[in-house]
Amino acid sequence: MNAYKILLMIDRAYLGGGQQNLLTLAERLDRTLFDVTVCSEGEGPLVDMVLERGIVHRGLPFRKGLSRTLYRMVRAFMRQSGFDIVHTHGGVAGLYGRWAARSARVPVIVHTLHGIHYLHDRNPARRAALIALEKRYTRFTDAVVCVSEHVRRQSLEYGLAPPSKTVLIKNGIDFDLQVPPESEEFRLLATRLDLDSAAPLIGSVARLDRVKDLATLVRAAPLIRERLPRARIVVVGAGPEERHLKNLVHNLDLQNIVVFVGERSDARNWMARMDVFVLPSLHEALPYVLLEAAALEKPVAASDVDGIRELVSDGATGRLIPPGDSKHLAAAVIRLAEDRELSQRMGKNLRSALYSEYAVDGMVQLTQELYLNLSGGRPPRCHPASVLSSDNGN
Repeated sequence: MNAYKILLMIDRAYLGGGQQNLLTLAERLDRTLFDVTVCSEGEGPLVDMVLERGIVHRGLPFRKGLSRTLYRMVRAFMRQSGFDIVHTHGGVAGLYGRWAARSARVPVIVHTLHGIHYLHDRNPARRAALIALEKRYTRFTDAVVCVSEHVRRQSLEYGLAPPSKTVLIKNGIDFDLQVPPESEEFRLLATRLDLDSAAPLIGSVARLDRVKDLATLVRAAPLIRERLPRARIVVVGAGPEERHLKNLVHNLDLQNIVVFVGERSDARNWMARMDVFVLPSLHEALPYVLLEAAALEKPVAASDVDGIRELVSDGATGRLIPPGDSKHLAAAVIRLAEDRELSQRMGKNLRSALYSEYAVDGMVQLTQELYLNLSGGRPPRCHPASVLSSDNGN
């Protein structure tokens, strides 16, 4: 039997949680069962990593808001390619991808909720409109995947999908993946930033977005410096809040303690160097970065919000602090930095607690079973000869 031709679609090509989930599936789905194509915007770290792995990529000019031109482009691409399964990730791809897949008569349509961010929208009219739109699109979606119990509960509470279509498949990582050797460029940058002598090194890896609330970490820095004068804070990531955060660092005269290194493909190396990992988010679905911190047995100080609370037990596997509370965050970081025995124990406990439930093999296996069950024994379609086998769409 031919392999099922599957399209994994997401709008943005930076390296967020949704992108990591998609990339993991693209790389690990059984190639005897699935022929994988990835679709996103045309340039970015995700595209580079997809192509490095020899996976077909199609670039399209995704944007927020309704665009019939973009919809027609997506529909034409789907009709030309003859996909058996379309799996969309996130709101924008979920809009255009499911809309086009229905029109293109794709047999199976799956959508993953990586976090229902519009539920936090401060505009009630816009929030209500987006909820109504999701309910409408769910009618012709065969399954809605939720990456955490928190997301599943929210989806059911707001009626975004009926229980019969709601599937829980938690994010997963390879806990045994080894940290790659530090590159010469990495070592030179760490030396230039004077991070080699930092004691301790505190850090975060996150998209610089309002929801990650890294401003709270910056505001905690003066308190941390008072107690730990040799401490340094490194932030790995990029995003729309970068200018605001750097201005805050400048205004608080923290240039010698807080450094930004941008979005980097060697983020795992930076995390491996950290003595304390911090994630002060205002809300989360189920953050990949905490799974990665757990794999490295890092002590964690993070916000006490639903998606994080599923992963971290306060006082046992990490420290949870009220969101937006820089004083409590500073106190938690200082405690973990000063008490090495405590921090090592919490790091090991965190890895042990998450190792089985959030293993990558389980996530991939459940996703494959979902695809096959939704296909119902239907054989793959006869696919037209594709001219897109090496087309990046640029």
